[in-house]
Amino acid sequence: MSRPGDQVRKQMQAANQQYQRYIRKFFGYSFAFGSVAASASGTSQISIQADSDFLVQQITYGAFDFTALAAVPGFATLQIVDQGSGSNVFDQSTPLNNFAGNGTLPYILPEPLLLARNANLTGTLTNYASTNAVTYWVTLLGKRIYNLGA
Repeated sequence: MSRPGDQVRKQMQAANQQYQRYIRKFFGYSFAFGSVAASASGTSQISIQADSDFLVQQITYGAFDFTALAAVPGFATLQIVDQGSGSNVFDQSTPLNNFAGNGTLPYILPEPLLLARNANLTGTLTNYASTNAVTYWVTLLGKRIYNLGA
């Protein structure tokens, strides 16, 4: 005869066993755009490693003007495209400040973004700085997820 809660206990045990089949490790992938001239665009690629999926939880960016030798606000827009599926992350190129924080205060995504192993992403950044070229980095922070099998 089963007792109250036995079914729930069994479901929780099954869910826990499923959860334990995965290892999660902190990791980051970065778009490195190099020096992008004022009012110009640059592209950068990221390839998700073949041994794990990647769950993006936070996004940061850095912008540095090597002419002025100073960190600068990110007056730029970015569009990220998953080359495998052809899907865009945004409906249009979006200002960095709308979805990326700085290294001290990363932007936490409202819903994590799952990227499949072997995914190839292309970022296209347009620099709206008024005078100098700016070097940009955009980093996707999250967890690599390794499937240990059944």
